Amino acid sequence: FEDWRSLWKSYCAFYDASVDDATTSFTWQRILDPDFPMHCRLAFLDETCAGFAVTVLHAGTWVCEPICYLE
Repeated sequence: FEDWRSLWKSYCAFYDASVDDATTSFTWQRILDPDFPMHCRLAFLDETCAGFAVTVLHAGTWVCEPICYLE
């Protein structure tokens, strides 16, 4: 969590977004929930967490399959 949170804060700062700690923690809990359609992949360089990708699957109006939103 700590590695991801550090990268998450940098991601939010890049987009000039302010996400409070409660929302950040809630997002992490949703990532960990196998029943929630949000997933996270972490990239490591040596033993350092160097990047992440969060994907959110959701319904769309133009297709029958889920749509993937990538952060």
